[in-house]
Amino acid sequence: MAKAGRPLTQLEDLPEGWEEKMVVESTEGASGLMIRERVFNGMSEDLWYRLIRDEPIFSAAVNRCKALCQIWWETRGMHMAMGEDGNAAVWIFNMKNRFNWRDKSDVAHSGEIDTPQMSREEFKQRLLTAIQSKPGEE
Repeated sequence: MAKAGRPLTQLEDLPEGWEEKMVVESTEGASGLMIRERVFNGMSEDLWYRLIRDEPIFSAAVNRCKALCQIWWETRGMHMAMGEDGNAAVWIFNMKNRFNWRDKSDVAHSGEIDTPQMSREEFKQRLLTAIQSKPGEE
C-alpha cells in the first residue's frame, strides 16, 4: 500500500541558488540554524537532517559550509591574536561549543600491554636493522 501524505521535499524544491546562498552565509560565520532560517525560511530541523542523510549533494554542501564557517571563526581568532579587537573568552567558548575544541585531552589506559622482553644487545640489533632497511623491507 502506498504511503499517504504530502510528497517529501527534494533538492529541486529548494529555493533557487540555495547552494550559493549557503556559502555566502557560511563565509560570514553562520551556523546551520542561521542558514536554515536565512536561506530556507525556517526549514525544520527534521527536514535539514533528512536532506543531509538522503541527498548527497545537500550533504556535501552542508559539510563545505561547516568548513567555511569554521574558517571564518578561526580567522577571527587569528586577527585577535594579532592585536585586533575582539572578545577572546567568547571566541574560545564559541570554538569549544561549535567545533569541539578542547584545552586538552585526558587519555586513560586500562588493561595490560604485552611487550616482548629482549636484551639490550638484541634491541640494538633490531634498531640498527630497522634503520638500515628500506621501507617495506623487514
